[in-house]
Amino acid sequence: MKIQAGSVTMNFSVHNKNKIVVGKETITVPAGTFDCVIVTSDTDTKMMIAKHTKSKNWYAKGIGLVKQEDYNKKGKLIGKQVLTQFKK
Repeated sequence: MKIQAGSVTMNFSVHNKNKIVVGKETITVPAGTFDCVIVTSDTDTKMMIAKHTKSKNWYAKGIGLVKQEDYNKKGKLIGKQVLTQFKK
């Protein structure tokens, strides 16, 4: 993707790869308790600097993403998202 801001052009790319189902788990988040499939993936992002992250995602049938954890290349947790509300 190219982003044009006046005379400045920035190139931005995201490459998501190596998605693997690694298991199942029942997890509890603020929105409730869900039976989930766990999927891991690698993401390479480039915008002025290159960044590689690994993600672990919990998906529930009929809901979607319930929890996500992002790790840097050294395996340190750098971000987390959880589902806080869900209405049917």
